[in-house]
Order: sequence, then structure tokens, then C-alpha cells
Amino acid sequence: MDTLFNITDFENPNIVVTSDEVYKSLLKGCYVYANKWYHPSTYVWALLVDDWKVVLRWKNVLPYRLKKRDKYFDWPNKHIYINHAERDLIYKAANRWIKTEGLVMVMHWFPCIECACSVISYWIKEIIVHKQMIERTNRDWSDNLKSSMEILEEAWIKVIVYDWKIWIEGYMHWERWEA
Repeated sequence: MDTLFNITDFENPNIVVTSDEVYKSLLKGCYVYANKWYHPSTYVWALLVDDWKVVLRWKNVLPYRLKKRDKYFDWPNKHIYINHAERDLIYKAANRWIKTEGLVMVMHWFPCIECACSVISYWIKEIIVHKQMIERTNRDWSDNLKSSMEILEEAWIKVIVYDWKIWIEGYMHWERWEA
């Protein structure tokens, strides 16, 4: 895998790398739901959690009322039309009047700059991510995720990095793999 983004390379006091099993079940939930959803290149779901209970979950998806058409999923349009799971989860929470301040967001990948900005703007206090999925990030995303890490650090968002196998199938960059 040709990756340039290694989350453990950052000297960020807000990053906690752990293999504590408590995070595994939440991340497994992301993979379970992601594997039920269609996206041509990568399956991603995100969860909003309060006191270890899932408040809301959502996925990479077209905005409501747009029909599934190839032109929306083809490169480079998919990065224009598809809402990332993290942002669409926040939109869905706002639509349902769910207060996000102080909640935790769980996602098996790492948020891009736009999603990190949403996490910061909506006062989410912590994110939980899966190191093994992040390590599969290709060069195209490397600079974006590095910048994302920088703004999360500046905003004092805690980043919990689960570093162990989930023992479930993942799908990233058109490839199935054992998460």
C-alpha cells in the first residue's frame, strides 16, 4: 500500500493510541453498517455517541432527493456530490434537533478537512478512528488528512486511535480487506 499518512507520526498531545476493547465494538458497528451500503470505492459510516450509546449513525451518501446516477459517483464528481459520512451525520443530527456539543464521533477512517471543520464547528469533543483503515489511505488523501489532523489539534479535539484488528471485512479504494 502506497501511503504517506501515518497517524502515529504526529506529536499531538490530543492523540491517544490504544488497543482497549471498549473502542472495538463501536468501530465494528461502523464496519457492519458500511458493509450494507453501496459506494463504488470506499464504504464509510460514522456514529454519534453519548455515554457509550449510539445516538445516530449515517454514511457516505448523495444529498437527499438526488437520484443515484453514475455521473455523481464517477471521478472526480464523487468528491463534489457525495456527502461524507461525518458531515452527513452532522446534517442529520441538526435536522433532528440533536445537540452535538460534547458528543463523540466514531468513524473507521479519518475525517478530511471539510469533515474535520464540521466536527470542530459542531463542538464534537472527541473522535474515535481505526488505525488499520487509516494506514490504507493512499497518496491522494495524504495532504488533506495531514491538514485535518493539524486543525483538529489546534481545536483541541481528542483523537482516539484504535490499534488492533476488528475482525470484520472492510472495503476501501476498491479493495476488500480484513479489518
